[in-house]
Amino acid sequence: MATDQLHQFYQQANTWAQQAQQSGWLSETDVENIKSVEARTPTELFESGTQRPLVVAFFGGTGVGKSSLLNRLAGQAVARTGVERPTSREVTIYVHKSVQIQNLPEEFPVDKVKIALHQEENNHDILWIDMPDIDSVDTSNKQLVLEWLPHIDVLIYVVSPERYRDDRGWRLLLEHGHRHAWLFVINQW
Repeated sequence: MATDQLHQFYQQANTWAQQAQQSGWLSETDVENIKSVEARTPTELFESGTQRPLVVAFFGGTGVGKSSLLNRLAGQAVARTGVERPTSREVTIYVHKSVQIQNLPEEFPVDKVKIALHQEENNHDILWIDMPDIDSVDTSNKQLVLEWLPHIDVLIYVVSPERYRDDRGWRLLLEHGHRHAWLFVINQW
């Protein structure tokens, strides 16, 4: 219900902005700024009317151990790990089998999403995501992360002792992560 209201409000604001521009009240830049407001939420991914899980994502640079943390949490290999960089080239979702992911947005590259289902009650209300790195030479990884950010409730920013001063992830969080709770993890200590 709240998501529908948000989308309706977003559409009304865009319509108003275009009318205001045509009347000379707003510039084209003003209209573009209004259109750039983020209207996506984590709720959009799930069936309406159902209780949705908390969406938690491992976020960070290449080789810091995001996939290894998800695999450890799952107690099995659900995300790809290795020495080749970048290793993760897709988003891996680890979710309880009862959770229905209804709507992956149209712009999402479905071939870059891997879903691993589980039956563990202790993770029933959490959807875990292993995201690709944000700092590799493969710029499509960063773009994939940016597409997913609006759908995340909690970001676990993973760094390693060698990579803890990497500024790119921090700048990305400051620019795009203002709607999330953040946790910082130093991995491979």
